[in-house]
Amino acid sequence: MAAAEDIAPEEKVALLEPHSNHDTQSASPRRRRPHAAHAALLAVFLLGVALLALGVWGTYASSPRGPSLPRELQRTPHTHFALDGLRGQPPQTRSHAFVVSEVEGAPDGVRKPMLVVNGMYPGPTIEANQGDRVVVKVTNMLENRTTIHWHGLFQNGTNYYDGTAAITECGIPPGQTLVYNFTLGEFSGTTWWHAHYSTQYTDGITGALVVHPTDPLPASIPPWDGDLVVQVSDLYHTFSPVLLERFLSVSPPALRPTRHTAVLREPPAAAAWWRTIVALRSTDDTAFFGNDVTPFC
Repeated sequence: MAAAEDIAPEEKVALLEPHSNHDTQSASPRRRRPHAAHAALLAVFLLGVALLALGVWGTYASSPRGPSLPRELQRTPHTHFALDGLRGQPPQTRSHAFVVSEVEGAPDGVRKPMLVVNGMYPGPTIEANQGDRVVVKVTNMLENRTTIHWHGLFQNGTNYYDGTAAITECGIPPGQTLVYNFTLGEFSGTTWWHAHYSTQYTDGITGALVVHPTDPLPASIPPWDGDLVVQVSDLYHTFSPVLLERFLSVSPPALRPTRHTAVLREPPAAAAWWRTIVALRSTDDTAFFGNDVTPFC
């Protein structure tokens, strides 16, 4: 048998060519090179497009906070605490838009990361009447999922809008939007809405929810000039994921985290008779309040 170096160049080419003229791949390597080059260029182009798409998606998902979102906590206007006097109006749709994001804030003078709605703490007050339809468009600009729970509402027939993570929904993914849409039933009174994913509400995703009854006011109640909502909440100087990690460790602290302050927003000064509506909450059970384990999602 002749050594490879003894074979003439034309014989080497012949050894690489197929033996059948009916083979669809009968073109010589010299002829196939332009097609291979075109295929390689196409592959590089498609790879570039894919990497560009992944880069855009990765930027949006890993740092979803856009340039239009505030990076500092905004002062909540006093108008958010003064009710609009909706009582007695016919049933109608009350629409709101929530954007959930992370900011730096110092409600009591100590700076810390906060999770808020529309850049404010507390978030917008939702006011409605019995029988109203409530539509809230929630856009999640956090790096984790989130949900909004409407505390105390029965959600008969609309439990999928209850906002309890891993129970009635999987949570809103980063950069995505969910529209909560439900009609108020028999419930009336003052309660609150809040995040129901892990410990997020401890860092600021809360607000007041006021539902006026359709029944007329008793004649025995004296008249007043307006309604003010006062929301009282615990405030920690440590970001809640850090606290949660400590208490879920193999050697958790013996005591619950100390609530550093309780913050009250000052109502507008006015010489008038105001009825004060108080919404209270405690975060002692915060580590167990919102479930972030979603095995069925």
